[in-house]
Amino acid sequence: MFSKATLLGTFVGFIVYYFVAWVFYEFIAIQFFEAHTNIPMNASINHLYIILGAPIQPYIIAAMYRKVYQSNYRIQSGFYFGSSFGLFVGFGLGLLNYGTMQLMDLTATLVDGVWSILLYGLVGAAIGWVFKATTPVTPTD
Repeated sequence: MFSKATLLGTFVGFIVYYFVAWVFYEFIAIQFFEAHTNIPMNASINHLYIILGAPIQPYIIAAMYRKVYQSNYRIQSGFYFGSSFGLFVGFGLGLLNYGTMQLMDLTATLVDGVWSILLYGLVGAAIGWVFKATTPVTPTD
C-alpha cells in the first residue's frame, strides 16, 4: 500500500495533476468557466487546501493501479486507468454535483467531464511511467 512505487507515483501524479490543472483552469479555460458558472467568481482560491487535497486522488489512482496491473506497468495502461478514474470523477461526480448544486451550467459540466478524462489520463500515464521505472524486471525462464 505504501510501496516506493506508490509513494513516488503519488508524488509525480500530484505534480502533474496540480500544474496541468492550474494551467488549464487558470489560463486556458478561465474565461469559458467564468461565463458558465452560476455563482459569483469573487471567492478567493485557498491553495493550502488544494495542496492538501490534491495528493489524495493520485494516491488512490496509484494504489488501485498497483493492485489491478500487478507488474504489467506501462504508460498506456496508466493512461487508460487514469482516464477511467477521470470518467468517474468528471461525469459521475460532475453530473451528481450538477443535479444537486448546479455550480456550473450543463455545458461547463460536460466540458469539465471531458477535461477530467484527459487530466486524469495524464496523471495515470505519469503514475504508469513511475511504476514501470521503479519496478524491477523479473526474468522469465
